[in-house]
Amino acid sequence: MPTVSVIIPVYKSLEVLETAVQSVLSQSFEDFELLLIEDGSPDDSLALCRQLAAKDARIRVYHKENGGICSARNYGMRLARGKYIAFLDHDDEYLPGYLSENLILLEKYQADVVKFERVKEKHALDGTVTLLHGSRIGQMPGIGDGVVCYRGAEIAEHFPAIREAAKTMYIWDGIYRGDFLRQNQLLFDESFRFGHEDMMLNLEVLAAAQSMVFHAGEYYKHKYRESTSTSATFDGVRIADSVRVAKRESRLLADWGYPAEQVLYSYMNALFVTMNILCLPGANCSQKKKKELLEYFRKETVGQMTDLSAAVKKLFRIKKLHGMLAWLFMKRQYTVCLAAFRVYFRLTNSGTEVSS
Repeated sequence: MPTVSVIIPVYKSLEVLETAVQSVLSQSFEDFELLLIEDGSPDDSLALCRQLAAKDARIRVYHKENGGICSARNYGMRLARGKYIAFLDHDDEYLPGYLSENLILLEKYQADVVKFERVKEKHALDGTVTLLHGSRIGQMPGIGDGVVCYRGAEIAEHFPAIREAAKTMYIWDGIYRGDFLRQNQLLFDESFRFGHEDMMLNLEVLAAAQSMVFHAGEYYKHKYRESTSTSATFDGVRIADSVRVAKRESRLLADWGYPAEQVLYSYMNALFVTMNILCLPGANCSQKKKKELLEYFRKETVGQMTDLSAAVKKLFRIKKLHGMLAWLFMKRQYTVCLAAFRVYFRLTNSGTEVSS
């Protein structure tokens, strides 16, 4: 039985898969299985998978009818034999030490999950490549020598820091204990087809986990391509999915006894995601439609809060940027919200992630 199972969903992967696979095979830790889940791709991706498997016995190839990335990941999770489970997108890369250094932490702390930083390699439509480095895990409460472990109630206590830490809501910036996922029946919601599925799963992970380790090291290279990424395309369903995630997070906060301003902060984080979707190059809908979608988001989230004005004032005192956005949103100043977000987006894509 391998120590860790690495799952890669494969779809239209001819130009990128070999690099991703090689980044796993070149890890110094060698006791793993690599599951290539070919998700009914219309090109020759399956043939490439089989060619790669012929060169290394640790690679296992499975072919299934097309069902989307959530379906492919779930398929791999059901087949995984490793004590731990890790994920890799077919066009990304593991950095050195991804397996060895993080598995040491999982064993040392007997943790359900370890989360770490990543490098975002952004490929813009104009050919510009920008590197964005994560830095927020290193600022989490109690962290020493780049590592902190939260147990039991500490996970709920430190949720704001966990949520704010550099993109720890993705699936590939962590390694999960297999028994923990299985015992809590944690799988991807296959109704998500345009993103957000990793955020939803990680909210369920946070609700169920008894121990989580956070590591400030960078171990994953996420290649964001505006021309091909599902995160760079617009579909009205994505806004509804963003609302679903926001509602799940608000319920989690309510279960943990957080005050209204923290729930509002959570909604504003989701609003940032929503406005990002609406401002992407692929969001070819009218300004009127964008306003309608933001009104829908408002109705389904902050519109459900009983004393929104008081929550906005409290949020402004602890997070001025989010508080200002909440005030504009409360006043239905959607045009101003979108314009302000475009400025924020340019700042946060200038080369270094900035604190919000």
